[in-house]
Amino acid sequence: RIKDSTNLDRDDYFYLIPKIMHFDGDKDYLKRCLDFYKKSLKISLSVLKDNNPDIATYNNNIGLTYYYKGDYYSALEYYEKALKISMSIHGENYPAAAVNYNNIGLVYFNLDDYDRALECYEKALKVGSSTLDENHPTIATTYNNIGTIYYSRENYKRALEYYEKALKIQLSVLGEDHSDVATTYNNI
Repeated sequence: RIKDSTNLDRDDYFYLIPKIMHFDGDKDYLKRCLDFYKKSLKISLSVLKDNNPDIATYNNNIGLTYYYKGDYYSALEYYEKALKISMSIHGENYPAAAVNYNNIGLVYFNLDDYDRALECYEKALKVGSSTLDENHPTIATTYNNIGTIYYSRENYKRALEYYEKALKIQLSVLGEDHSDVATTYNNI
């Protein structure tokens, strides 16, 4: 998701918080992270409208933290709230919806509900294809996710098709030495 760490925006920091602590090994960090995100949400709800983009971001961040904790049902609850708020603001066809659908799809994948995961990934691809550049990393992520569904279903030929689509985009946008490229090579 983040290519150049010297050019981070606020949402990138929110995205990184649970990932950084995951690597740091602080077992209590995700709990603290969750507490701070929930405090942010509570304060924001008291001063902002329910359909404010920040409220959607905080819900997504809480969902992300639950995801990293392995609490997929709670992650799903907050991801769906984030999607609903964002859709009420932007409508159904906005770029971040592709990320929202991918997040929800990942939860379903981890719950072994491949049909619902694939449905979410296909929505992500549809939205992403109509709102993002065809070589956007989110499109590559979606292709990778779809490939993983087919791989899990032992449809290796179809999985390879999607992994190769992801790799083509990643190489053109991210370059050879990017962790997403390494992941896709590993999937292939």
